[in-house]
Formats: sequence, structure tokens, C-alpha cells
Amino acid sequence: MDSSEGFTIVAVLVAALSAYYARKALSISKKSNDIALHSSQKEIYDAFIALNSHMTQKADSAEMKHVGKFYQPSKNSKLYFDEKFSAEVERYFNICFKIADLNRTRLTLEQRKELITQANVANKFANKIETQFKELLIIK
Repeated sequence: MDSSEGFTIVAVLVAALSAYYARKALSISKKSNDIALHSSQKEIYDAFIALNSHMTQKADSAEMKHVGKFYQPSKNSKLYFDEKFSAEVERYFNICFKIADLNRTRLTLEQRKELITQANVANKFANKIETQFKELLIIK
């Protein structure tokens, strides 16, 4: 075996090792991206839980300062979840916002009854969304 054959064998071994390490780095990079995505999704989930907790405690007496905190996470859900689910998250925010907004005014008995109905709708909707969140956030 002459020196050119030796260099060729060494070059093939180096190329094989490089390919192996590149594949390993790709796998680690993908896992890192998945963790970053999950972290962003969890932030939206945490904001949802805070709003849901407020809505459960206050129901038809929801306060705008608490509901408003979910505005940005509800918009960011479009970046981290599919279109259908993010639309549901945004719809939940809109229901809660409407309740809090109406709460800032003097209400008639009829309007108060409507708020109670809307609070019940929001609660049922929140239960559905929470179940979907839990399914989506499970790391596979």
C-alpha cells in the first residue's frame, strides 16, 4: 500500500466521522428547537391558566386589568399553535374581554343575566381549551 492509498483511507474515515457528528449535531439541534417551542407554548398556557383562574373566581365580575394581560399571549398563539386551536384561544380571550368590558359600566338586570350566561359559556369553553392545551404540550 502506497501513501496515496493510506491518505485515501484516512480521508474516508474522516469523512465518515464528520458525517456521523453532523448527524448527531442535527439531532441535538432539533431537540433544542423543540424545547424552545415547548417553552413558548407553555408561556401561553400559563397565561391562559392565570386568566381562567381569574374568570373562575370573578365570573361575571371579571376585571379588565386581569383579562388584558392575556391579550398578547392570545395573539402569540398563532405563532406556536395551529390555526384552529389559536382561533379558539383568541375566541376565549374575546369572550372574557367582552365580559370585563361590560363590567365597567352600569348594568341593567337583563345585562347582568347576559353576563352570567357569557361567564358560563367562557367557563365551558375554557375547560375544552385546557384539555387541548394539555394534549398539545405533552412532549413526545
